[in-house]
Amino acid sequence: VEVASLKLNPPQPANSVFAEWKVPAINTKTSEPGTQIVGFWVGLGGYTTNNLLQAGTASTSTGSSVSYWAWTEWFPAGYVIDSLEIQAGDTVSVLVCAPETDHGYVSMMNHRTNQAISVGVSDPFGTSPYDGSTVEWIVEAIDTEMPNFGTVAFTNITAGTQNDTINLTDAFSLNTVSGGKTLATGKVLASQNEVEVIWDAAI
Repeated sequence: VEVASLKLNPPQPANSVFAEWKVPAINTKTSEPGTQIVGFWVGLGGYTTNNLLQAGTASTSTGSSVSYWAWTEWFPAGYVIDSLEIQAGDTVSVLVCAPETDHGYVSMMNHRTNQAISVGVSDPFGTSPYDGSTVEWIVEAIDTEMPNFGTVAFTNITAGTQNDTINLTDAFSLNTVSGGKTLATGKVLASQNEVEVIWDAAI
């Protein structure tokens, strides 16, 4: 969602974004050779700039071996959150908020383990404040390939500014494309307060 399209009066940056999702199991039978990493995340800013604060889960697959993990990043500094155990099939809640332009907070919960964490995240160099111009719910191929994650649905979506709530009415979807090949297709289901992403192909 681009915040400017909402025509808020007065204009305000987005400062919070939330979603829940079930960590998808990676199908290694259709994987490409080598290591593949895919991230599932929510974020503030970054659509047209590198000023991005984000957090989510990810998987790394090499051959038939897959690991699942949680992470956060104030671009370009990213951190793995080792203290939050993640497995395929877990339902996670992820909240990213930025009460200041150079400092934010990430809260994550694994509903299977009932474990929750909250960490502070700062602009690593003091030169890349998040811009709050967009809020995102994303599936991203971290390397040059995207493993088969099937389908993931970001649910119970919410986002906001200091004074306003942002919903999916004005949201749009972008497909993941590489070399002219569609890797994943996104759908905005505003009536269900949900964003769904479907794996299409590996590179």
